[in-house]
Amino acid sequence: MTSNRRDLINGLAAAMGAGTFAATTYEGTNRYDKGTGTFYCNGHIISPSIVEKASEFFEANLKRCDRSTSEGNEMYLIYETAVEAIKLMRTTNANQNSSIVASNKDHQNRYS
Repeated sequence: MTSNRRDLINGLAAAMGAGTFAATTYEGTNRYDKGTGTFYCNGHIISPSIVEKASEFFEANLKRCDRSTSEGNEMYLIYETAVEAIKLMRTTNANQNSSIVASNKDHQNRYS
């Protein structure tokens, strides 16, 4: 679908009441809009509810991991990475140019 056609369809959908759901793609850099909770990633507009569902999914799977095996421990680390990445994305100012540092204390309280 060409960009003009997609824009026309999204514009019509918005006019019919689709509101913020009309836009599904964008062009630009990947970013997280802390004000709206929207994640702009690889040409997609990811709503705050989907970001929350992703966070819940990874947290639930993290808690189910059997860390007594090497495979289970590896999956735990993969899920932990996703959970922490979403958390950092939500708490870091997008305009900040400094390094992002997670608190080990928060991690210990949350997953121990």
